[in-house]
Amino acid sequence: MNSTQWTILALILVVFLDAYFIWVWRRYRRLRQAQWELDDKERISLFQCWLTAMRINIVGQIKKWLSKWKNEKFQACRKRWKHDSEKAEEEVEVPQADSPDEEEPPPQTSGWLKILFLGLGAGSVLLSLWLQQGDWDKLWQWKHWALFAAGLIFLFWGQIFRADKELPSWANWIRFTPDWLGVKTWQIVFLLLSVPAVIVATVSAGYEAKMKNKPLAIVAWLASIGFAIIGGWQKTPKKRIAQRTAILLACLLVGAFLVRVVNLTHIPILLTGDEGSVGISAVHFIEGETNNIFKVEWFSFPSFYFYLQSLSISIFGKTAWALRITSVIAGALTVGALYLVAKPMFGERTALFSSVFLATLHFHNHFSRIGLNNIWDGLWFVVVLGLLWYGWEKEHRLSFLLGGFFLGIAQYFYVSSRALLGLVPAWILLVGILDWPKLQRNLSNFLLMGLVAFVTVFPLARFYIKYPNEFLAPFHRVSILGSWLNNQVDLIEKPAWLIILNQIKLSFMGYTHVRLGHWYKPGVPILRWLPATLFYLGLVALLKKPRRTQANLLLFWLIGVGLMGGMSVDPPSAQRYLIVAPVLALTVGLGLSTLATELGKVWQARAKLIRVLAILVIVLVAADELRFYFLEYTPSSNFGGANSMVAQRLADFLQEKPDDYQVFFFGHPRMGYDSIRSLPYLAPHITGYTCTEPWGSDENPSPTSDQLGFVFLPKHQSKLEAVQADYPSGKLLVEKIRDDQVLYYLYEVSLNK
Repeated sequence: MNSTQWTILALILVVFLDAYFIWVWRRYRRLRQAQWELDDKERISLFQCWLTAMRINIVGQIKKWLSKWKNEKFQACRKRWKHDSEKAEEEVEVPQADSPDEEEPPPQTSGWLKILFLGLGAGSVLLSLWLQQGDWDKLWQWKHWALFAAGLIFLFWGQIFRADKELPSWANWIRFTPDWLGVKTWQIVFLLLSVPAVIVATVSAGYEAKMKNKPLAIVAWLASIGFAIIGGWQKTPKKRIAQRTAILLACLLVGAFLVRVVNLTHIPILLTGDEGSVGISAVHFIEGETNNIFKVEWFSFPSFYFYLQSLSISIFGKTAWALRITSVIAGALTVGALYLVAKPMFGERTALFSSVFLATLHFHNHFSRIGLNNIWDGLWFVVVLGLLWYGWEKEHRLSFLLGGFFLGIAQYFYVSSRALLGLVPAWILLVGILDWPKLQRNLSNFLLMGLVAFVTVFPLARFYIKYPNEFLAPFHRVSILGSWLNNQVDLIEKPAWLIILNQIKLSFMGYTHVRLGHWYKPGVPILRWLPATLFYLGLVALLKKPRRTQANLLLFWLIGVGLMGGMSVDPPSAQRYLIVAPVLALTVGLGLSTLATELGKVWQARAKLIRVLAILVIVLVAADELRFYFLEYTPSSNFGGANSMVAQRLADFLQEKPDDYQVFFFGHPRMGYDSIRSLPYLAPHITGYTCTEPWGSDENPSPTSDQLGFVFLPKHQSKLEAVQADYPSGKLLVEKIRDDQVLYYLYEVSLNK
């Protein structure tokens, strides 16, 4: 074993020994007092009995184990232990208070505190020394000295604390911390251990393509998250999901999945270059070029998502279906999560209407079929904000802990999830102002939620601290602040604030009025006319009672995304609005449900009929969304543009060709062979060259194979004659699109015939 493995083994032993001896101290205090009152011979026997009991009770179930143990020697030892313990209890006089006014003895320092600080001190010193080995020092510089100093302080505290002495006044906060957090004493150990564990994960991962120690990095990261959750755990009554809810949830998940997975390879009509770039980044994990999930890859996006896609590609191959199936899963999960979140907020009918509409919404359906990470952010918004709201309303600790975990994990996907880092504290501040006593009761919950989020995202955050430009790159690409705004001021001669207000207006109007653009151009906004009408009904219902926590949460959600979209170029750009799709669907469902409720109050005799009509309306709306996307948009779609179509058709042709096939591509400067990355992703076995000069020039590469293909874009058709002159026995193919427009000419040559 190398030094790193010995170090981590020592850390693990320190953790388990700390926890174990804390338990032993508390469990066998009376036994320790009794055994020293015996003579030496009996003391040895009793000590052996104690050790046996400790071995049996390592899982904390002493009564269960002792009742099942059949060893006669141990049974005799158990009887002796019980007898001596009862005898010791009888001999110890328990002072009784003479009157109610008599002062109680001062609180004593528990033995666990001494062991805790000694263990933390030893672990911190050990970790600091480990960080000084090799190139760790280059990564952390002075930080290991701070950790070393903290370890010495912990060791000092462990030495001065005594179980028979009163806790020093300056350390009273230690005694009250478990009560304030609502946890057991032993859980504090896990909370404190979560931070050094995530430091170990970060250092073990490093910042390069390959982790310095992958097993240690992954185990330490998962352990840090587990420590934080276990340390903050509170036992609550188990709540079973109703059978009706489980059935509806299963139907929604299956239905949403089927809607998204049908003909996944060909809808959308082609694999875009961005999808191909993502696929190639995922293949790097498969081929061993990288394994670090705590850094960024293509386009400064976190590599964690590319790793997830590498799992499906390794199973299903380098296909469009394998690349897109992860998005299908994310889209279906968002539908199910929306149902679970909306039900406690607004009731089952609103939840059902909302999730059915989201399952069929053309905008959400489209991005659930694209192999990019955008669709995942909508899922994280639903889960994080739903758990946050439920935790606040019910003061439910587990909801806060899980909310913190998903808040942290969301940062490993598309950049729009970073809006949660502002939206969550803003909403907490609002509801805290509206209900200050409840905020005080939940401060410990928010603190633990923040701790779980911190240890979850810290390895990636540490990478961003090291390379801040990678964190800012996605914002710089689309932000209107800076050169874009200055150019617009000079171009249209209007003040900057007026231009910004117009951008924000366009962003909000993308919900219901302005056509979506850039990555998805359906010719309509996110909500078409009938869903948009229901949306405004729901919006009015929210505005009627803005002080309700679910209402102001949804309003914050809608407003926050609109403002964020307005600060980016070309609003409404479809790929940046996936985080608003769930709340739009929820507001649509709320609008239809509210309409049915109000009409039922007016015509009480026909209330049942009105409910049936409401169900019929949402079914018709859902069916029309599917009709629009599959039968209207897809057949006439120009998704990806002409260059992407060239890459797709050429990739389809080359997939069946042998490995020694070579392609010479004439399309410069409009397009090169691998400028659309879907082509090398779908046909990685083919060697392709971009020819920038006419055929015959020395600057072009020379063929080295007997199987050749020459591809000419329409404006390069004149270069075909020179190739035909050199290879007169070739075969000419013309690839066209639906309007009989030529995509490219392909002249295929086989020299071995």
